[in-house]
Amino acid sequence: MTVIMRNTLKLSVLILMQVIVLLIVADIGLHYTSYNHFGRSFDNDRRFFYTYDSALGYDMAISAPLLERETPSGVKYKAWTNNIGCYDHEYAANQDYILLVGDSFTESTAPFDKKWGTLLEKLLKHRVLKCGIVGYGTKAELMKANKTIDRTGKSPKLIIVGYYMNDLENDYIFPSATVIDGYFMSTKMLNRTTGAIEGYPVQSIDYIKWQRDYCSDEPVTGHYNKIIKRTGCYLSRNSIILNMMKKAKERISEMVQNMPGDNDRHTILPVQMDISFFPSDHGWILENKLWNNHFANIKEFQKLAMHHNAKLLFVLIPTREQVYPYLLSKQYRNSINLFQPNEILAEFFRRESIGYLDLLPLFSEFADKTERNHLDNEKDLYWRNDSHWSNKGDRLASVFVAKKLIESGIITSGDSKRILAELNNF
Repeated sequence: MTVIMRNTLKLSVLILMQVIVLLIVADIGLHYTSYNHFGRSFDNDRRFFYTYDSALGYDMAISAPLLERETPSGVKYKAWTNNIGCYDHEYAANQDYILLVGDSFTESTAPFDKKWGTLLEKLLKHRVLKCGIVGYGTKAELMKANKTIDRTGKSPKLIIVGYYMNDLENDYIFPSATVIDGYFMSTKMLNRTTGAIEGYPVQSIDYIKWQRDYCSDEPVTGHYNKIIKRTGCYLSRNSIILNMMKKAKERISEMVQNMPGDNDRHTILPVQMDISFFPSDHGWILENKLWNNHFANIKEFQKLAMHHNAKLLFVLIPTREQVYPYLLSKQYRNSINLFQPNEILAEFFRRESIGYLDLLPLFSEFADKTERNHLDNEKDLYWRNDSHWSNKGDRLASVFVAKKLIESGIITSGDSKRILAELNNF
């Protein structure tokens, strides 16, 4: 190797090292700017936020450590649990309250001050205990309601159940998750073709560790391979610059997708083709009497409310495909009745004199139905890359529920003027 080549190589290495150092310094600096939301956390870093429960499978821990979460739009926020195991402020003894239970829509994918339970509390001017938990169905929510009431030592004035369209399925496979060594883990899944309840493919604590340490779904072997995998995993979660580059790549892909062409290739199916949309006489659904068993759980809520001399309201939360039907792939648009679960439930609620509010027609009225390749996180009612409500959806839900409660006379302390003003702002 000639002297010139050696000097050129040394200079190249020196320049490369300088670039790397500059990138590291710049990346560290970006963590202290408004761009810090580009850093991502490990999905199962909610360790110890949930706790094992012998009856429910899992529940929220009492006074869990502060947890950092991230909305589907990339905004980071803090979450916590209170002294009775709910994502809410502390509960003071003998305080009158409304009990709100539900699944992830009620636990919320939004910061605390933007989730619909918090907004509802402000509109009603009445304490709302916000006790929704991700993955719960009606049966689990009933057990959580009983447990929460026991912990407060006081009967609620009103019980609100945030009902989502996968509650039928969640009841069928209950309990479907647990907590091992502080980690939340799914244990069951449904074969929607046969109706068989199957064990989740991975039930090992090792799986969580592979994901956490190496961003891998399988074991990583070899000393150097582990170092490379761990480094890559760390950078993918923590490097602002790397994630900004990934975001730029996604935007370029979106620009390509938005070019004129076959629009249907970008649409999506209903969330997991939930079984509540299947015909009620569909083979194994009829055989297993799914709807009848599910109705029995709803009836237990009615008994619980009567026992505590409390009012009861079921709030039917629509899927985003129900609100934005064009998101449904064309091949399924004529074979799926998007209104079926609402019709079945409405008939049951009326027959049993159970109060309910169906948000589907209300959300449909306020939704922008202009056909597009994707939703807008700010303007639309659901997140673009997630099945849950956006901040706007949470806000609209709180307004409609408050309006229902005040107009029906169930709650008399609400702010009617503010509710009307909120509706006019949409």
